[in-house]
Amino acid sequence: MVQLKINLSCARLCSTILLIWFAGLGAAAQFSKISVSISEFRDLYPISEVLVGIALGGVNLFGVLLGLVAGGLAAKSGPKRVLVISLFASALISFWQAETSNIGFFLVSRFLEGIPHIFIVVAAPTLMAGLAPSKFKSVSLALWSTFFGVTFTLSIWLGPWLAANLGMEALFRVHGIYMMAIGALLILLPSGVVKQKHKQDNPSAGRAIPILVAWRSPKLMTPAIPFACCTSTFVPLITVFAERSQGAAGYQSVLYMPLSAVVFALVGVPLLSRYTSAVNVIKIGHIFMLLSGLAMFLGMSTLAVGVWIFCCLGLVQGACFIAVAQLNSSDNLRAIGNGILSQLGGLGGLVGAPVILIVASKSDVSVTVLFIVLLFFVSLLALCIASSSGQRRFSCSS
Repeated sequence: MVQLKINLSCARLCSTILLIWFAGLGAAAQFSKISVSISEFRDLYPISEVLVGIALGGVNLFGVLLGLVAGGLAAKSGPKRVLVISLFASALISFWQAETSNIGFFLVSRFLEGIPHIFIVVAAPTLMAGLAPSKFKSVSLALWSTFFGVTFTLSIWLGPWLAANLGMEALFRVHGIYMMAIGALLILLPSGVVKQKHKQDNPSAGRAIPILVAWRSPKLMTPAIPFACCTSTFVPLITVFAERSQGAAGYQSVLYMPLSAVVFALVGVPLLSRYTSAVNVIKIGHIFMLLSGLAMFLGMSTLAVGVWIFCCLGLVQGACFIAVAQLNSSDNLRAIGNGILSQLGGLGGLVGAPVILIVASKSDVSVTVLFIVLLFFVSLLALCIASSSGQRRFSCSS
């Protein structure tokens, strides 16, 4: 087992956790750099709706294939090393995307971009969970869970301006420079920030877990199922609303969506986690997601329902990361748990982006929202089955 020993002052600890979070912002920007500037992207590459969906969701392919591998490698080699290498690899791919004008090469780069992405989103929360003291672990992981919402909020604000005035290539270059800077700062962290000690406290520690065994583990699967629903809806839903918003006022309304996810993840998740388990917080988020469909049926505006949905996404996403830490006590198992989380999250994004974009292209936004509500109804049923099947094997206490 890899135990992370901490020898940090409070200020250094906070700055280190923030730096890891900044790495997450860069990982989310691998999606947002296209999603929020979809009109400019279509102008640059006039391709079919299916290929647009692949360009958005192709990053998830290697997340599906390498989720467990990433978890095992982070547990064996150390999350900091994996994180730094992945940041530099992501920077190089972004620079490549800025230079290519061939759609075939661009789509290949999107698939390859999924490799550093999956390693970042597995290594970063594992490192963060190991660094944070027990009483601040829920807050730290709730902060981590906001990386998508914060990134999309900033991207909606800055991305379209950059793409319209400097071209899509500028977005890719800015992203590459950012990833390289974060990687360099992590390298410069003092060697005493994270000390690793390898200790075999059980026969299975450090070994690869067969995929079928991992998928049948309630401790690993319970957070991963709802997280897959979140990843299947977050990016395409932002894309649909951003593309169909009219004028500055409409675009400003879209800005509130990821921002609401951030607020509920940072405030709602830690608050609810004081009184109940993270798994129960996930269920609460699902129930309110189902109520959003009723609100739309009763006449609430589409944009208001969109904000409501993203509040629920914030609750569910934030609680999923905390659930991994609550259900798995060792750093090794947390790394594997984050690998499964990212693997199913990648599957959700890979399938969800094309499907939801196709649904949206053949209907209005209200039908798309109802489709997402139905998806979360199925997720709630699966979540209840997974959590109840493991009820005798783990405690869901906070």
